[in-house]
Amino acid sequence: MVKETIRSRPSPSQKRTVSDNQRKSPSNQRVKLLSLDNGDDDDSGRDQDRFRSLKSDLTVSLKRFISLRSEWDDIVLTKAIGQSIKVIELESEIESTLSNSDSVVRECEGMDQVRLKDGYAWKQYCKLDQLRQKLLVTIDDMFRVIQSVQDVIRQIEDLMFRSSKEFGNTIALESPVWYTWSLSRFYDYILELSEQFNESIGLNRCLINVISNTSTTDQDGKTTATMSERQAALSYLACQPMLYNRVELEEIFSVEIEDWNLIRAKP
Repeated sequence: MVKETIRSRPSPSQKRTVSDNQRKSPSNQRVKLLSLDNGDDDDSGRDQDRFRSLKSDLTVSLKRFISLRSEWDDIVLTKAIGQSIKVIELESEIESTLSNSDSVVRECEGMDQVRLKDGYAWKQYCKLDQLRQKLLVTIDDMFRVIQSVQDVIRQIEDLMFRSSKEFGNTIALESPVWYTWSLSRFYDYILELSEQFNESIGLNRCLINVISNTSTTDQDGKTTATMSERQAALSYLACQPMLYNRVELEEIFSVEIEDWNLIRAKP
């Protein structure tokens, strides 16, 4: 394998594969790390301690990434979807009421019918505007998660520099940390998934604009999406088609990280 340096951030397309020999058994996969035991016992012990510390720090970063994925789901599937439903339902209620209330208003003798209907519309549209603003705030929450994801990427990148400095590029770029994946393989994988967050927030912002009726005007100056269009946008928002499946990520980590299920159970 051609030796690599880590002076620059690797791209997701530059995948580092694991050889068949590395995949045979966990004991064989750790052969390269046994070089840490050579030489002076004190030096070897310090190397082992540093490597355990590196694995611990990597575990913390990966666990944080999982947590951010869950936080994203809460923002999109609970907050954004919940607010979207409220917006759609209230707007539908307003349109239905104003379209079908003439006979009801006429029954209210002595009342100014125009003032009555205008008063209803004004109060309800004020409420609708508040719901729309709360929906738009969820986009800011999504950006906050993406910024935290970038922090995790920087942390893993720092671990690669630290590993290269303390153990050499072979350990950092090629040797398995636990079973088959090297530190650089974990980095590439998380970096690739982070790009899906960036794609998703662009999609989500577009969908939320449709749902909240803040889409860009067309040539006719119309800005109002139909109810069917808003329902379609809501379905896309709930599906999150640009984002990976969190269950698959958990499965990969449970295979590649020693005692992952126990680690995940800890607060």
